[in-house]
Amino acid sequence: MEWGTISEWVAAISEFLAVCVALFLPYMNERREQKRKLRNLRISIKNMGEEAIAGDKVALRTLDMVLIISFLNSTGAANEKVAVTGRKIIELIKALPAQDSADYPEKIAEVRALIDAVQNK
Repeated sequence: MEWGTISEWVAAISEFLAVCVALFLPYMNERREQKRKLRNLRISIKNMGEEAIAGDKVALRTLDMVLIISFLNSTGAANEKVAVTGRKIIELIKALPAQDSADYPEKIAEVRALIDAVQNK
């Protein structure tokens, strides 16, 4: 059995490494894309949730649409969990009592706790 020259070994190792990179690179790009989508969803929930708490009805509708699209477009369990938590936030905001109500601060604290939980998941 003949071992071959050093140049043949270098060429074989280079080809092997090229195949490894070609197989691994799409997985890495997809993972980065999923992380970016999750980060953007969290930021959207936080920002639009705070605006909706302040009384902005457009922010509430926009958040609702973002969550629907995100849920339908998601491919990861983490995105789905964040979208479900976002839906809970929307339902709580829609069910908020009047600002002069005795339980209003408690309900707002509950919504803010969920918003914080979305950021920390």
